[in-house]
Amino acid sequence: RTPHCSTFPIDLPRHCIQASGLAHQGIICDPFMGSGTTAKAAVEIGHQFVGFELDDATCRIANEYAGEGVQPGLFLA
Repeated sequence: RTPHCSTFPIDLPRHCIQASGLAHQGIICDPFMGSGTTAKAAVEIGHQFVGFELDDATCRIANEYAGEGVQPGLFLA
């Protein structure tokens, strides 16, 4: 859980990514990244990730939450 207002369980994006049939190490793009749950799921199952978020504070939350295995500075406001 994160302090972001609209979080969801990590199993949700993980299942969607796996069901998509995207090749291993494919690139997942989340244009409304929020707290980074989709980023964390993507990285955990071996994909690359690009995300966009307008709010600086939310970007910091995403970096902390998804940070391990995610390139520093990947999330930019």
